[in-house]
Amino acid sequence: MDVVIRFVNKIPSNALNRREFWQFLSEKNEKYNELLLHHELKEKLFKNLCDDVYAFKMKLRGFIRQVTEGISDAFSTLKPCLQEKTFYVLQHQINLENLLETF
Repeated sequence: MDVVIRFVNKIPSNALNRREFWQFLSEKNEKYNELLLHHELKEKLFKNLCDDVYAFKMKLRGFIRQVTEGISDAFSTLKPCLQEKTFYVLQHQINLENLLETF
C-alpha cells in the first residue's frame, strides 16, 4: 500500500508526470480518466464537511430565533412545554447559544 501512496503522490508533483499519467489512461481507454487523486479527495471531503457545519449552524440559528420569538407552530410538542412554568427554557436557550458560538 505504501508503494501505491508514493506513486499517487508523485503524479501531481509536476506537470510532466500528470500529463504522462493522463496520456497513459487515455491510451488504455480508461473510463476513469478523471480520477480523483488522494489530496484532491481530501480537499473535497473537507469542503463537504465545512458545508455541512455551515448548514447546521444556520439551522441552529433559525431554531434559536424561533424559540426566542415564540414561533413554535412548527413544533407542536414543544409549544405545551414552553407554556409550563416548570420547564426552564432559558437554560436550554443559553446552551444552544453557547453551541452556536462554538461554531
